[in-house]
Amino acid sequence: MNTFIKFIVVFPCFFLAEQTLANDYSAGVKNTMTALKSTSTLVKIFASSLVLVTSI
Repeated sequence: MNTFIKFIVVFPCFFLAEQTLANDYSAGVKNTMTALKSTSTLVKIFASSLVLVTSI
């Protein structure tokens, strides 16, 4: 049951990150900085969700 709760918490984070990246790329990556910014955001979200999972 605990693992299920963790999944509920983490999944939206990844979904949100996926949407953000999809929007950035579909708009056409204007320059490399945009892509880098998206990637760093994804990494931050991943890191924070990882912290959430380990703390639960």
